[in-house]
Amino acid sequence: MLIQVLMKLMPERGGWVEEIELSLLWGRISTKRREKMRTVFKFIFAFYLVLLVSFASAKAFFSQSTEYSALIGTWDINTDVGIQMEFVFTMDADEITGELIFEMGSGTMENIDLDHNELTFFVSLDAGGQIIDVSAYATVEGDEMTGKLSSEMGDANFWGTKRIDN
Repeated sequence: MLIQVLMKLMPERGGWVEEIELSLLWGRISTKRREKMRTVFKFIFAFYLVLLVSFASAKAFFSQSTEYSALIGTWDINTDVGIQMEFVFTMDADEITGELIFEMGSGTMENIDLDHNELTFFVSLDAGGQIIDVSAYATVEGDEMTGKLSSEMGDANFWGTKRIDN
Protein backbone atom coordinates (compact mmCIF):
# COMPACT_ATOMS: atom_id res chain seq x y z
CA MET A 1 0.00 0.00 0.00
CA LEU A 2 2.84 2.40 0.81
CA ILE A 3 4.30 1.77 -2.62
CA GLN A 4 0.97 2.63 -4.22
CA VAL A 5 0.93 5.91 -2.27
CA LEU A 6 4.48 6.65 -3.41
CA MET A 7 3.53 5.80 -6.99
CA LYS A 8 0.67 8.31 -6.83
CA LEU A 9 2.99 10.96 -5.37
CA MET A 10 5.69 10.32 -7.98
CA PRO A 11 3.98 8.74 -11.00
CA GLU A 12 7.00 8.79 -13.31
CA ARG A 13 7.53 5.42 -14.97
CA GLY A 14 11.01 4.03 -15.03
CA GLY A 15 11.88 6.42 -12.19
CA TRP A 16 13.08 5.81 -8.69
CA VAL A 17 9.66 4.92 -7.30
CA GLU A 18 9.29 2.01 -9.69
CA GLU A 19 12.85 0.98 -8.87
CA ILE A 20 11.97 0.99 -5.16
CA GLU A 21 9.03 -1.28 -5.87
CA LEU A 22 11.22 -3.72 -7.79
CA SER A 23 14.01 -3.48 -5.24
CA LEU A 24 11.63 -4.22 -2.39
CA LEU A 25 10.34 -7.22 -4.27
CA TRP A 26 13.83 -8.53 -5.01
CA GLY A 27 15.60 -7.25 -1.91
CA ARG A 28 18.06 -5.06 -3.87
CA ILE A 29 18.32 -1.34 -3.24
CA SER A 30 21.20 1.03 -3.91
CA THR A 31 22.53 3.32 -1.17
CA LYS A 32 21.49 6.42 -3.12
CA ARG A 33 17.96 5.10 -3.56
CA ARG A 34 17.82 4.02 0.09
CA GLU A 35 18.57 7.61 1.15
CA LYS A 36 15.80 8.91 -1.12
CA MET A 37 13.41 6.37 0.39
CA ARG A 38 14.38 7.44 3.90
CA THR A 39 13.70 11.07 2.98
CA VAL A 40 10.27 10.18 1.59
CA PHE A 41 9.44 8.01 4.60
CA LYS A 42 10.56 10.81 6.98
CA PHE A 43 8.31 13.23 5.11
CA ILE A 44 5.35 10.86 5.31
CA PHE A 45 6.01 10.21 9.01
CA ALA A 46 6.27 13.95 9.74
CA PHE A 47 3.06 14.59 7.81
CA TYR A 48 1.14 11.98 9.81
CA LEU A 49 2.65 13.27 13.06
CA VAL A 50 1.47 16.82 12.25
CA LEU A 51 -2.01 15.47 11.49
CA LEU A 52 -2.09 13.53 14.74
CA VAL A 53 -1.07 16.58 16.81
CA SER A 54 -3.61 18.75 14.95
CA PHE A 55 -6.45 16.34 15.68
CA ALA A 56 -5.42 16.04 19.33
CA SER A 57 -5.34 19.84 19.69
CA ALA A 58 -8.73 20.20 18.02
CA LYS A 59 -10.19 17.55 20.29
CA ALA A 60 -8.85 19.32 23.38
CA PHE A 61 -10.24 22.67 22.19
CA PHE A 62 -13.69 21.29 21.43
CA SER A 63 -13.86 19.24 24.64
CA GLN A 64 -13.00 22.42 26.60
CA SER A 65 -15.76 24.32 24.78
CA THR A 66 -18.16 21.46 25.52
CA GLU A 67 -17.11 21.49 29.17
CA TYR A 68 -17.81 25.22 29.43
CA SER A 69 -21.18 24.85 27.71
CA ALA A 70 -22.55 23.23 30.89
CA LEU A 71 -21.61 26.40 32.76
CA ILE A 72 -23.17 28.90 30.32
CA GLY A 73 -26.23 30.67 31.72
CA THR A 74 -27.38 32.39 34.88
CA TRP A 75 -26.88 30.80 38.28
CA ASP A 76 -28.87 31.84 41.36
CA ILE A 77 -26.47 31.77 44.30
CA ASN A 78 -27.06 31.91 48.07
CA THR A 79 -24.37 32.33 50.74
CA ASP A 80 -24.17 31.33 54.37
CA VAL A 81 -23.82 35.03 55.29
CA GLY A 82 -27.22 35.83 53.79
CA ILE A 83 -26.14 37.47 50.52
CA GLN A 84 -27.90 36.45 47.33
CA MET A 85 -26.18 36.88 43.97
CA GLU A 86 -26.09 35.78 40.36
CA PHE A 87 -23.25 34.28 38.39
CA VAL A 88 -23.80 34.93 34.67
CA PHE A 89 -21.56 32.97 32.29
CA THR A 90 -21.49 33.58 28.55
CA MET A 91 -19.36 32.31 25.68
CA ASP A 92 -17.83 35.12 23.61
CA ALA A 93 -16.27 33.62 20.47
CA ASP A 94 -14.08 30.88 22.00
CA GLU A 95 -13.64 32.52 25.41
CA ILE A 96 -15.83 32.18 28.47
CA THR A 97 -16.79 35.39 30.27
CA GLY A 98 -18.63 35.91 33.51
CA GLU A 99 -20.25 38.49 35.74
CA LEU A 100 -21.01 38.32 39.47
CA ILE A 101 -24.04 40.46 40.36
CA PHE A 102 -25.46 41.17 43.82
CA GLU A 103 -27.61 43.89 45.40
CA MET A 104 -24.67 46.14 46.34
CA GLY A 105 -22.74 45.92 43.07
CA SER A 106 -21.16 43.70 40.46
CA GLY A 107 -17.88 42.69 38.91
CA THR A 108 -16.48 40.98 35.83
CA MET A 109 -14.97 37.55 36.45
CA GLU A 110 -11.36 36.96 35.44
CA ASN A 111 -9.25 33.83 35.03
CA ILE A 112 -12.32 31.59 34.75
CA ASP A 113 -11.23 27.98 34.69
CA LEU A 114 -13.33 24.83 34.65
CA ASP A 115 -11.30 21.65 35.03
CA HIS A 116 -13.70 18.73 34.85
CA ASN A 117 -16.22 19.94 37.43
CA GLU A 118 -13.90 22.21 39.47
CA LEU A 119 -14.55 25.92 38.82
CA THR A 120 -12.26 28.78 39.83
CA PHE A 121 -12.35 32.50 39.08
CA PHE A 122 -11.33 35.88 40.46
CA VAL A 123 -13.49 39.00 40.58
CA SER A 124 -13.02 42.56 41.81
CA LEU A 125 -16.43 43.66 43.12
CA ASP A 126 -17.48 47.28 43.22
CA ALA A 127 -19.67 47.29 46.32
CA GLY A 128 -20.98 50.83 46.46
CA GLY A 129 -17.59 52.41 45.82
CA GLN A 130 -15.58 49.92 47.86
CA ILE A 131 -13.51 47.43 45.80
CA ILE A 132 -13.47 43.90 47.20
CA ASP A 133 -11.19 41.28 45.59
CA VAL A 134 -12.78 37.83 45.70
CA SER A 135 -11.50 34.39 44.73
CA ALA A 136 -14.04 31.67 44.06
CA TYR A 137 -13.64 27.90 44.23
CA ALA A 138 -16.60 25.70 43.34
CA THR A 139 -17.75 22.28 42.30
CA VAL A 140 -20.28 22.10 39.47
CA GLU A 141 -22.47 19.00 39.23
CA GLY A 142 -25.12 19.25 36.55
CA ASP A 143 -27.31 22.25 37.39
CA GLU A 144 -25.97 22.61 40.94
CA MET A 145 -22.94 24.48 42.24
CA THR A 146 -21.36 24.62 45.71
CA GLY A 147 -18.22 26.40 46.79
CA LYS A 148 -16.42 29.09 48.73
CA LEU A 149 -15.83 32.80 48.15
CA SER A 150 -12.68 34.19 49.77
CA SER A 151 -11.79 37.86 50.29
CA GLU A 152 -9.86 40.05 52.69
CA MET A 153 -13.14 40.37 54.63
CA GLY A 154 -13.36 36.61 55.19
CA ASP A 155 -14.82 33.51 53.59
CA ALA A 156 -18.39 32.61 52.66
CA ASN A 157 -19.73 29.26 51.58
CA PHE A 158 -22.19 29.33 48.70
CA TRP A 159 -24.56 27.06 46.83
CA GLY A 160 -26.87 27.57 43.92
CA THR A 161 -28.67 26.27 40.86
CA LYS A 162 -28.68 27.12 37.21
CA ARG A 163 -31.80 28.82 35.93
CA ILE A 164 -33.82 26.59 33.65
CA ASP A 165 -34.93 29.43 31.34
CA ASN A 166 -31.38 29.69 29.82
